[in-house]
Amino acid sequence: MAGETEFPQGARADGLPAALSDPARLAAVRGTGLLDTGPEPVFEDLATLAARITGAGRAFVTLVDEERSYWKSCVGVDVTGGRENPVRESFCYFLVGFGGDPFTVEDAAHDPRTRDHPGIGPMRIGAWAGYPLLGPEGEVLGSFCVVDESPRAWTEADRATLATLSRSASAEIHLRQSLAASQHAHRLSADLAHTLQRGLLPPALRPVPGLDAAAAYVPASASAHHDVTVGGDFYDLFHAVGPYYGAFLGDVCGKGVEAAQVTSMARYTLRADAGEVLSPARLLTRLNTAMLTQEAPLFLTAVHATFRRTRAGAAGRVCLAGHPRPLIRRADGRVREMGRPGTLLGVMEDVDLADTRFRLGPGDLLLLYSDGAYEARPAPAPPRRRPRALRRGRPARHPGRHARPGRRRHRRPDHRRPRRPPRRLGQRRHRPARAARARARLTARAPTPFRTTRTGARPASFTGHDDDHTRAAPQRRPQTLRPAHRPERGRPGRRARPADRRGRGERRGQEHPAAHPRR
Repeated sequence: MAGETEFPQGARADGLPAALSDPARLAAVRGTGLLDTGPEPVFEDLATLAARITGAGRAFVTLVDEERSYWKSCVGVDVTGGRENPVRESFCYFLVGFGGDPFTVEDAAHDPRTRDHPGIGPMRIGAWAGYPLLGPEGEVLGSFCVVDESPRAWTEADRATLATLSRSASAEIHLRQSLAASQHAHRLSADLAHTLQRGLLPPALRPVPGLDAAAAYVPASASAHHDVTVGGDFYDLFHAVGPYYGAFLGDVCGKGVEAAQVTSMARYTLRADAGEVLSPARLLTRLNTAMLTQEAPLFLTAVHATFRRTRAGAAGRVCLAGHPRPLIRRADGRVREMGRPGTLLGVMEDVDLADTRFRLGPGDLLLLYSDGAYEARPAPAPPRRRPRALRRGRPARHPGRHARPGRRRHRRPDHRRPRRPPRRLGQRRHRPARAARARARLTARAPTPFRTTRTGARPASFTGHDDDHTRAAPQRRPQTLRPAHRPERGRPGRRARPADRRGRGERRGQEHPAAHPRR
């Protein structure tokens, strides 16, 4: 069947290479998880790219097992009859038999290696070029090949393209195998971690006569259900001695094997010493000493309560070692914190711990919890603040959702004076409004060169004095007259100031010389 071809590992009885039946290779092919699966875009894109670059009419991504060639991807082929063919009608077994070396044929009908091949006619193979798909250990999983119906020569560019695309297809298969293996290992590790975690927690709480007790250990997030590390939270409820019971809850800093070691030591130390010591502060002090003696790698926080039944309900003492304060909810709904904060355990030799007494009546509740209870809750949103104008009883300055519909908005008056550009040295201040008012007064009361006397109105000279002006006694004090215009003392070209205002250089009370005649 293979013509004059000889395979390095020999041939089977049917003439096909013996490497097709290698158990390690077959296990690697089945391990890909791609047999008997549908087409996928990543392999379809690679095959389409190979057919387009090489100019061949067909391209295949093939997985080869012991008896068949399965086409994971095929371009230019009608797959209504199936996505596979017998391995003896495929050229792919040449790649398997040669141990992964590339195999190319330019004229399949006349090449001595393939001229007797049974697949030339059914598959219309004129030229064939293929590169192997390799597994993680070098196993030949199949081929990445192109087929042309007519004989042709394969160029170096065609060979380089096929080599690159075959490596890309092999890398995609490796990535999927690695991901599947890691997911399987993760599931095994998570199962082992959950089993160990359950061993560090009591399967059920000990019942206490006259009291209802319950406990819950819930991961803080959904991803924690698949966590492969052991947490450091622990709790227990047990009978101490006589009428007394003990309850504790702790949290070891960290996760993993070290956290599990410290958790186990803390739980069994507290239970062992509870029969000798009823004070929670003394019990936690003993636990701190044991942790320092055994050189515990991690520290922990804990809360311990010792209580007994009474006629009114229950009474006891509680001690905190760096742990959140317990809550007591009374029957009427009131909630308050209880206990005095203390020092965490496993760090210092001298710890500050104290007992706090408490009483529970019918319907009261004592809650012990770890910091994960409030860390898992979302942070509360800050309260929405109303605009400053509305808080002070004034309408808003800008339109927004706080504005009343149908009301006209008013801008907040700005009492600050508008800023003016700084004046240059020696420049007078320009006041347009004051200048306009002065011009209006000048227009209404323009100065006249006439004065009123007993003999009538006579013209007054501004360049000299006439004795006739003073012969008759005036009926009233003459009005002070000033020139309508005077030379400007500033820069040339500026508008003259009104006549009814004194200049900056005039003295107070000084009048124009023409106002009073010479006596």
